[in-house]
Amino acid sequence: MSGSEPAMPSRLELLRFLRRYLLNELARVDGWIQQETLRDEGRRGAHLRATRAAERPWWLHHEDGKPVRLHASGCFFISRHDTGGACTRREALEALAQGAEACSGCRPDTDLGVE
Repeated sequence: MSGSEPAMPSRLELLRFLRRYLLNELARVDGWIQQETLRDEGRRGAHLRATRAAERPWWLHHEDGKPVRLHASGCFFISRHDTGGACTRREALEALAQGAEACSGCRPDTDLGVE
């Protein structure tokens, strides 16, 4: 070797270079993890909204502000003209206790454990 050739890096310099390279790669992986975490949280949010909707599976029909008839939310007897709305299990049980009629088609009283 002549004096004009560049000196080979030492083993220590090579290891330091490798360390910097790997830290940069690790930072890239951390970025990918962060992106995937945000996507997963978005999916979990959609699942949470669906779960909340499932927590209101009953429909309470009102007349003159009083609960009259209780349906399961998918009941084919629910009319688009019905005045009422979705209700929780507790609200459905209270309506039955106050004398609301259970639909004979979808039998929400059976789902609620009341017969």
